[in-house]
Amino acid sequence: MIDLRLSSGRSRKHPIGALVGTACALLVQRSYRHRGAIAHRCIQAIGRSWYGLRKTHPLCRRLCSHLKDSICSAQEALFRAGQLKVSELGPAPIGFAGLKAWCSATNINSALVYLLGFSDNLAMFEIYRRFAAPGTVAVDVGANLGIHALVLAACVGKGGKVHAFEPVPSICARLAENLKLNGVANVELHPEALGNASGEVVFDANPSDFNIGKGRVTSQGNVIVPIDTLDECLREEPLPVSLIKIDVEGHELEVLKGGVDTLEKQRPVLVMEFNPSEYSLREIRQLIPHRYAFFELAERLDEEAVRGDDRLRHRCDLLIAPCERLRR
Repeated sequence: MIDLRLSSGRSRKHPIGALVGTACALLVQRSYRHRGAIAHRCIQAIGRSWYGLRKTHPLCRRLCSHLKDSICSAQEALFRAGQLKVSELGPAPIGFAGLKAWCSATNINSALVYLLGFSDNLAMFEIYRRFAAPGTVAVDVGANLGIHALVLAACVGKGGKVHAFEPVPSICARLAENLKLNGVANVELHPEALGNASGEVVFDANPSDFNIGKGRVTSQGNVIVPIDTLDECLREEPLPVSLIKIDVEGHELEVLKGGVDTLEKQRPVLVMEFNPSEYSLREIRQLIPHRYAFFELAERLDEEAVRGDDRLRHRCDLLIAPCERLRR
């Protein structure tokens, strides 16, 4: 059943939800089997309207948002039920600088790129375009399939470098394939986690799950991976560090603790996932040098970032920028 949000803030199960779910599952299956066919173009039109890539009436925008959620649910349901007729989908554009990612129906991170014809992180990519300066270093902590690392590599250019950290071997291999697919040579791949100390750590990898990006450092994990600190990894880096992206499923604060010297000396822009169940915004502020501004990033391309404060309690992406760089 599709869960529709009412204007009152309450929700109810809509009676046509099962029909919508079945229709979305058919659209997804046909899109997987026939790239560019009517079903695929239909999903891409829904995605463009939902994300703000084309001007749409607010009611249509809301409908497309629900349909996009139903499409994502249908993707996962097909995966878990073992009903996928196709596994490998081939390369698809991520919507930035002609870059592509190799897509598979067995993980949502790339399957959604294939269906939409773009990554749903375009708003974040615009932040990278603004702050990851040519000729500098950008850092991608929790690089997953490398989609963000590809964009950062394009932003810093051939004279710059990206350090990408991904501790799960099977995901790291897919990242390397995406670098090769795009002919990207300025990304240094680190098959390790980052935290507040060096050594080894227990990691819950789950590389065969539909959302392969949910792996995290935890005491109840299933693999042992190497771990280092941001300060140590960048100690010998001659180029200035302009931007650091962190998405490590609740381990973000530990990454910051291991990078205090880098933050103090380099004053990079931070783009990070905020997980309030693990730490508070106040704790982040205590680790960040003086005069940084905090913003909650927009989820879609045509929305504005919102100034963040210590009352923030929901999961979101943050932009944490030195005040002097916001004035440029």
